[in-house]
Amino acid sequence: MFDKLKFWIRSYFGFSRTEANGFLVLATLFPVVLFLPALLKVIVDQNTAPVIVHTRQMDSLVSIMEKKIAAVKTTKKAADSRQKIVLTTFNPNDIDYQGLLALGLSGGVAKRVINYREKGGKFLIKQDFKKIYGLREKQFELLKPYIDLPDVIAAAKEKQVPASRPPGLHKEISDLFDLNEADTIQFKSIYGIGSKLSARIIKFRNRLGGFVAVEQIGEVYGLSEEVFKTIQKRGFVSDRFRPELIDINRADAASISKHPYISYKMAMQIVKYREQHGIFDNLKQLMNIHIIDEQKYKKINPYLTL
Repeated sequence: MFDKLKFWIRSYFGFSRTEANGFLVLATLFPVVLFLPALLKVIVDQNTAPVIVHTRQMDSLVSIMEKKIAAVKTTKKAADSRQKIVLTTFNPNDIDYQGLLALGLSGGVAKRVINYREKGGKFLIKQDFKKIYGLREKQFELLKPYIDLPDVIAAAKEKQVPASRPPGLHKEISDLFDLNEADTIQFKSIYGIGSKLSARIIKFRNRLGGFVAVEQIGEVYGLSEEVFKTIQKRGFVSDRFRPELIDINRADAASISKHPYISYKMAMQIVKYREQHGIFDNLKQLMNIHIIDEQKYKKINPYLTL
């Protein structure tokens, strides 16, 4: 049959044997060339289809994740709007943990307030609340008008006689003043104390976190023996006073060493001991640190808390 086809082609077109063979080859290849692009397109489409499907699935997952993230952000904003600070009158002696949070205090500060009360502490005046470690100055000033406590205790100034008052002193009680509440004017009322020395006393008091004993004022640089004796006669520390406390289980070395009685070396030893043995269970454990003897412990103890 193939020979008959070649004979017909040679007869019809007048081709030679070679030309007839070439014509048949071309005739065979022509359909292949004609339909090859369409065939290749089908093959490529079949191979790329899984990739397209996978890409579409990834795009879908990304879209879902973006929607979830947006929903979380919206929920958080809504929660934040519900937890806006609500300033209202409160007494720090009975307000609960949630109430403290509603006032804008952090969880840590709120816990310290609760812990202070559970250990027998009591807030007597507004300034007492300021002594809670971690409470920022701006926060205290914002909350101060809402604290349901007096600014000062008049009885402390008018009636209380300090235990350290020397016998035979014939000064009027009205001449006495609280060393932790006195301003520069009161200090300057003592002969021998000027503006610089009174400012130095208050600066030292602030660094300490308050005086816990009248004798501490004798540590102020530049205070003469005579002036010190006069302050001992007129100044007193209320037994209701609570100094600012440093939490040795949370504070870092830099914060601890800000106290005048604690060197940076001692602060580093306290933090190192805490890291090696865990948090302190009681303050007396400080005496396990070789550079803290009993005398040093008694000096820093009133200013520390757990």
